[in-house]
Amino acid sequence: MRSLTLLILIVRLLFSATWSGAAELTAVEVMKNIQALGPGVVIETLWKSGENYPNDWDRVVEKIATGENDWLEVAKALKPASDAGASEDLNGALAVALVKRPVEVLFLAQMGPFSVKDVCFCPYVDETPDDAVTADTFLADVDRALIGMKIPADNPRLGNVRRNCLERIRGIKRGDYRRGWEERPPPNEWRAVLDRDEEFQALLNSIKTGTEDALKDFRAMQPVTDPMKNGYLERAVALTLPSNPLGVLSMVADGYVGIASVCRSPFDERGSSLKHLYGSEGALKRAVFPGGDPILTTIRRNCLVEIRTSLKSFEKNR
Repeated sequence: MRSLTLLILIVRLLFSATWSGAAELTAVEVMKNIQALGPGVVIETLWKSGENYPNDWDRVVEKIATGENDWLEVAKALKPASDAGASEDLNGALAVALVKRPVEVLFLAQMGPFSVKDVCFCPYVDETPDDAVTADTFLADVDRALIGMKIPADNPRLGNVRRNCLERIRGIKRGDYRRGWEERPPPNEWRAVLDRDEEFQALLNSIKTGTEDALKDFRAMQPVTDPMKNGYLERAVALTLPSNPLGVLSMVADGYVGIASVCRSPFDERGSSLKHLYGSEGALKRAVFPGGDPILTTIRRNCLVEIRTSLKSFEKNR
C-alpha cells in the first residue's frame, strides 16, 4: 500500500509539472505516465485529482470524446486497468467519439480492448426533456455516421462490426436510455430463451461446445442480452478458445466480444486457469487463418499478449 501511495505521489508530481491550472495536459504526457507507472496508477491519480467537476480525470475523458487519434490511444491504454466507474466513463467517451470518428472507434471495438457493446450505446440519461432531445439527436447522429462511414479496403470485416453496432443502436428503447443497458425487446425467440433459466443454461452448455452453430446462436443473442447474462455468454465463449480459436477470434473481429473477455481465464481456480491459458496459447500458435487474414493475425497477437500477461500474473503469485 505504501509503495502504491508513493507511485501516486510521483505521478501527481509528473502531471503537475505539465498541467498547472490553465495549462493543458496532452495525450503525449498521459501516455508517458502510463508507460512509466502503469495505467492503474494513472487512472487513480487522475480520478482523485479533485472533488469538483471537472477534475483531471474529467478533462481526460472529455479529450477522448473528441475522437482525436492520440486520445483514442490513451483510451486504449487505460481501458485494461479501469474499474467499473472509470470503464463506464471511457465507454461513454468513445460512444460520443463514434459520431465523429466511426471508423477509428469501431476499429478499437474490433481489435480490443473495447467491444461493440462498450461503445455502441447512448451515454445520455433521460432525466429531463432536454436530455431526451439530446439522446434522440445523439442516436440519430450515430446512425447517420455509421451509415455514411467508408469501410477500409484493407479491413472489410469492419463492415460486420458496423452492422453489429447499428443493430444495437437501433434496438435501444425510445425514452429509456439508462446508459444503453435497457434495450427494446426483440420480436423473436431469444428474449424468451434468456428469461427461462433452464433453456438459458442449455444454451450456455451448447455454446461451450464451440461448434459453429453454437457460436452462431451467440451472435444472435449477444445484442439483446442484459449485462449480467451477457457475462455468462462471454464466459462460455472464452471456454471454447482452446478448441476453436478461429471461431472465437472471428467473433472478436466482428465486434461481438472484446479481447479481454475471451483471452483471459474464465476460471477462478489457479490450476484450471493455467490449463486453460496454456491450452489457448498452444491453439492460437497452431491456428491457420484463411488467406493469412491480417486482422485475425493482429487479433491473435493481441490475444496472446493478454494470455501471457495472465500467465505471468499466476506465476508471480505462486
